[in-house]
Amino acid sequence: MARELKIWLDDESHITGKLKSLGAVFEGITDTVHTYFNQPDGQVLKLVDSGSRTTLDRLKRQGKQFVFAGKEPVADRARMLQELTDEYGVKAVLIMHARSYRLHDYEVALYDIQDVGKFLILTGEDPTIELLDKWFGLKSPKIVTVSFDNL
Repeated sequence: MARELKIWLDDESHITGKLKSLGAVFEGITDTVHTYFNQPDGQVLKLVDSGSRTTLDRLKRQGKQFVFAGKEPVADRARMLQELTDEYGVKAVLIMHARSYRLHDYEVALYDIQDVGKFLILTGEDPTIELLDKWFGLKSPKIVTVSFDNL
């Protein structure tokens, strides 16, 4: 099951340079809207809109990482939004711009979240601080241990 490790980024130019020198493969740019719903601490339920595609994503915090508990395509976005809003209530809507790279068996995504900040998300089977240090020289990164809707 995929896990993600999120950190704050002060200067992403250092990271993009390192990605190139490490031979990371650029996978693309995505602009998404994430609608978060009220959930208990440590759980995330959100609709993710990317162009004409919508998914329902569920994540759970495990220590300093988040684990994907489910990701399902949504055929009728309006109906799903209404059902989730009625059941849980909307907590936040965040607009995100991301550039994604493939490095070994990991996805490295550089996120710019409107009115929140810039982040690096390392996704794979075992993302660690040691990998961030080895690849990018990040010795003491500011780890994000909450969902973006809580920042």
